[in-house]
Parts: sequence; structure tokens; C-alpha cells
Amino acid sequence: MLYDQPQVVANAPTLLQQHGIDGRIRIESGSFFETVPAGGDLYVLKAIIHDWPDEQAVTILRNVRDAAGPAGTVLLVEFGHPNARS
Repeated sequence: MLYDQPQVVANAPTLLQQHGIDGRIRIESGSFFETVPAGGDLYVLKAIIHDWPDEQAVTILRNVRDAAGPAGTVLLVEFGHPNARS
């Protein structure tokens, strides 16, 4: 499943069809500040959390955790910045 804001996923069907994988991916739009589709085995958040202040990042992570449930896995993929403070 590809889940993001409506304007982000608007062109996804065409792109997925061009690559021949449109039948393998379900597209849903929404806001992870409100809810995240439940029932996934794995939730991958790539380059998302670093963009938000702590309070909003916690909201995102809580919503993903709620959607994943006790059996789901949440994978955060973030990149360190060479000038970041340790």
C-alpha cells in the first residue's frame, strides 16, 4: 500500500502502471496526523520523522503504532546529516 496526502499520490496510478506494478500496490490517501490504514504487517516510514517537530513526530508514530497493532512492525528509515549534533 502507498499511503500519503491526496496531492502526493495523485499521479501514482500512472507511474505504477508505466512500471507494470499497478496490480500489486493499493493506493490510499489521507493524513498520518489523523489515521493510518490498519492491517499491515510492516509499516515503513522513509525520510518522514525528521521533518516534524517532536510533538507532531510523536503523533505520527502513535498513529502508525495503533495501525500496526501488536503483531505489526514499524521500520523508520532516516538519514543522518554530517553536521547534525550528537
